[in-house]
Formats: sequence, C-alpha cells, structure tokens
Amino acid sequence: MLMSANFPFKTLEFENDTTSMQDWISLSSTVAKLSIRKCKLLKYKYLADFKQLTHLDLMISNLSSLCIKYIGELMNLEYLEITGMNSKEVDISPLCKLENLNILALRELSLIEIPKLIRKLCNLSTLTVENCSLIDSDSITTIAEIPNLAELFLVRMDLSPFLSDLRKFSKFLGQLSSMNFRYSHGEIELLQQLCRKM
Repeated sequence: MLMSANFPFKTLEFENDTTSMQDWISLSSTVAKLSIRKCKLLKYKYLADFKQLTHLDLMISNLSSLCIKYIGELMNLEYLEITGMNSKEVDISPLCKLENLNILALRELSLIEIPKLIRKLCNLSTLTVENCSLIDSDSITTIAEIPNLAELFLVRMDLSPFLSDLRKFSKFLGQLSSMNFRYSHGEIELLQQLCRKM
C-alpha cells in the first residue's frame, strides 16, 4: 500500500504491500527519497532506475545479493538503511561503489563479510550494524579502517568470533578511540581489559 507521496513525488513511502517498482518507473527521475518497509518487493531490478535517490530505506523479506547489486547502482545515495528480515546470506560489496554515502545502516542481515573495498567510501561518517551475523573474522578490522568514520554503532552483535585473535581485536579497539563508538552489550569493557593485558 502506498502510504504517502509528496508532490511532485520527491518522496515515496510503501508499507505492508507487494510492491512492483515497475509501476512507479515513470516517476523515477523525480523521486529523491524512497521508503519500502515490510513489503515483498517484486522486480527489484527497477530500483536501479531511481537514479536521483539520495535516501533509501528498505525493509523487505526477500532481500538478496541481486537486490544489493541494483542498490549499488544508485550513485547519488547519501543515506541507506537496509533491513533484511531473515533474508538469506548476502554480499554487500556492490555498496562499496556508493561514493556519496554518508550514513549506512545494516540490520538483520546475514553478511558474508564487510568487504575491504568499503574503505574507499571516504564520505561514510556513520555506520550501524545491528543484529547481523558476520562470517568473515577480518570484517571487524575492516570497519575500523574506514577513513572518515566518526560514529560506529554495533547493536546486538556477537563479537565472540573475532576474539580468537585478541591482538587483532586490540588493534580494532585502538582504532576506535577517535570515533563515537557504541556497543550494545556490556562485555565491551571486559574485552578492553583483556586486550590491555596482552
């Protein structure tokens, strides 16, 4: 169901619907902000036609790596929030092409990795990773190497897979000293103490 549309269609919001972007393709040149929440998105290849998008908020149940590929073609994006809703494992490396991205929020995703190319996102200042599973143990240090990251929020994240290499984790904590870092679990103080003992 189309929840709202600001004339002349600068903002589109959909919620609780089976949505085909093809129906809105004629508006793609004017829409700057798009919100699709709790929808089953059909034919998401049409996302790539919304070239003027600066803000995208996506919460869909059938998120796939192919959908991420089309999002990676939206070169004007400054704000991107993706919630996977129990989606299968996804590759987010196409997002590393979004050079104007300032805020990125990844929620409820099974991530293959945080790709090393994310370090190319020089405008990325805020990163939220919430309730995501990370398979690659190098991802935690990759995050800390994003050049202008000022805020990092790890919410409901299990960091235990990264503790097998305490030296690497200690380096990660050191790199975070210059940014606003929030971790939602109380274990972070214990982890800092462990790393200081090394």
